[in-house]
Amino acid sequence: METLQKELIDDVKDHIAWDNRINSDNIQVDMANDHTVILKGSAPSLYDKVTAEFDAYSVPGVNEIINQIEIAPLEVESLSDNEIKTALQTIFQWDARLTPADIHIEVNDGVVKLTGSVGAYWEKNIAVNHTHNMAGVKGIVDHMTVVPTLDVLDEDIANDIRRALQRKRIIENDNITVETVNNIVTLRGQVPTVMAKQKAEEVAAHTKGVKDVSNKLVIKPNF
Repeated sequence: METLQKELIDDVKDHIAWDNRINSDNIQVDMANDHTVILKGSAPSLYDKVTAEFDAYSVPGVNEIINQIEIAPLEVESLSDNEIKTALQTIFQWDARLTPADIHIEVNDGVVKLTGSVGAYWEKNIAVNHTHNMAGVKGIVDHMTVVPTLDVLDEDIANDIRRALQRKRIIENDNITVETVNNIVTLRGQVPTVMAKQKAEEVAAHTKGVKDVSNKLVIKPNF
């Protein structure tokens, strides 16, 4: 294995091990190529799996992640499907940003299926994030439909996103193109960091009229 690849693997391992929010004892790190990291092994929750991926993305030089971590809940944290469903229903009800009556939850062997509708794409993300953080959840099937409360033309959505990107100092938007078809946004181009890629997607997600976001931005560091 080349020296640079080994150094990158060590950096990712160290960063995941550093994160006190997660249990990384059984997570392994490998490389598919110079900039693509493979995460293997097991973690006690979906939250640990997702957070480990985020940590890996935070390491300079990592452009893509293949997350193969399996969920192996600790016995003391194991919850029944009905307990997971009831807990999620309560969480959704307490979140003032959501309309829980329109979101339907099914749980089968720890895999949560979300259906129904929400009024904005960012609401969908909130429901999914709550589910990621729920103990006992092994996977998520997201079939929620976004039904915007306002009718917004594709051209207006794209223009709103472009103007918002220009106002975000953390994002270098010169190399970002925005395409909108049937209220579905596609981001293309290059950004220097994972943070910039994520922030650009957040801008699109928070824009009125958006039903879905496809983030095809490529990370290309300036150095």
